[in-house]
Amino acid sequence: HQRPPPAPPTSAPHQRPSLPQALNLFREASQLFSASGTGGAAGGAASGEGAPGTGSHRWPACAARVGTLLGMASCLHRMGRPDEALSACEQLAATGEANPQLLYLHAILLVVTRKPAAAIAKLRAIPPTSPLHRHAGLALSVLLADLGAYRHAKGEAAALLEMYSRNVGALQQLCLVRLRMGSGPQGAAEVSAAVGDLSVLIEMTHHGPSEVRCEVLAARAWARCMQAATRPPGGASALLVEAAADLRTAAGLDPTNPVPHLFRGHALRMSLDPADPDPRVTEEADAAFSAAASRLATALPLERDTMPSGLHPLLLAPPPDTPASAGTAAKPSASSGSRAAGSAHSGGGGSHPSGSMATVLSAHSGQQKVLMLADALHMLAISQHRRGRRPPALELYTYAASLAALAVRAMSGIEAPGGRNLAAAAAEAAVAQIRLNCGRARWGMGEQTNAERDFKEATATYERALGKAAGAPATTIAATPAATPAATPAATPA
Repeated sequence: HQRPPPAPPTSAPHQRPSLPQALNLFREASQLFSASGTGGAAGGAASGEGAPGTGSHRWPACAARVGTLLGMASCLHRMGRPDEALSACEQLAATGEANPQLLYLHAILLVVTRKPAAAIAKLRAIPPTSPLHRHAGLALSVLLADLGAYRHAKGEAAALLEMYSRNVGALQQLCLVRLRMGSGPQGAAEVSAAVGDLSVLIEMTHHGPSEVRCEVLAARAWARCMQAATRPPGGASALLVEAAADLRTAAGLDPTNPVPHLFRGHALRMSLDPADPDPRVTEEADAAFSAAASRLATALPLERDTMPSGLHPLLLAPPPDTPASAGTAAKPSASSGSRAAGSAHSGGGGSHPSGSMATVLSAHSGQQKVLMLADALHMLAISQHRRGRRPPALELYTYAASLAALAVRAMSGIEAPGGRNLAAAAAEAAVAQIRLNCGRARWGMGEQTNAERDFKEATATYERALGKAAGAPATTIAATPAATPAATPAATPA
């Protein structure tokens, strides 16, 4: 869980016009510059005059023209019109202008419009002397990590820390990348280093915003859960107790954030004895996953018509223990079928979403919200499945798989440097795991034909995940079809 790159700094007048008004003002100014012939590229090209002494057929863009086009692009970006905003940036870039603020905004728009390679080049072009260099370095590390290029992302974050020592954003990003590398060859060392750095970060942010402290505590708790997963039961329990304490504190710091609840659910599940699970701990884990799902749904424009009716109470009502629930519960819009949305970060609650699900999924932060919701619903489905409640488990599995598949489609076609997109591979693997459990539930219900279809889909999805992780086309795992299981596959959901 991490925040998106910061927006380019802008001046803050006492009374701002609305975005459409500001856009119209910038457009009028742009037309005036073009008509007067002082608009740089537009004026020089129209008159056929070249820049003196250079042989060029374009005048360099004047400062006012730069500001006008940059203002237009910023307004269009904030209004949710990235293609038009990108066009304005490219028009300005065509003049040879290399303004750091232009490069930064141009990079953000290239990410939104699914051109990450070009965005990386723009971010690297911002000079160290620019005040935006620190933001660009952090954005570059975030982008590389989102693409699954963890080694490169770690290098960028570490380089940023060398230039800006004790920078909270850079240290937090380095820790998050290390956690993502936790399953790699040096995973144990990376996670151990992340725990140490996160402890330092907790001290650094002790008097900082509660939202940031919540995220840092949740990250350290998850790092301890990762350590616990590699320890024997006796050594794991102490780590899980420490993780639970961090997560309780984190949940109190930011009641709208779903991440502490999601991690707490996983930590509680890890503490269960598979042979004899404690019913009280199981109920507590389910409550944590439900709290996470409700908060995540608040921040997403979910379509009521495509949602199983059994999930309406969980996903179409504000979480009962958040500030948003103090007033009247928001009702889904009759025209769009979407529910109340939350704040810009992962969990908030309160107002309607500003765009469609496609708009949400165009950003990595939106993809992560959808994947986290699918994860929470998957865990709730497993709990129902283990209790023998297969029909409600199947309903949860099916909806969770459909949500995760949306995120996978949004991530498809975007490759990290070297062609290995580990983030997309992990998302594909999540879909495969849900589909596998879906087949197990159907098998237990006697729907063997549908179960076999789910098993085949899970196999194909795992193959795609392996292909994305290896940077090569997926290969067949087994040359011959698996034998029909003799035992009921639904007995033990993963």
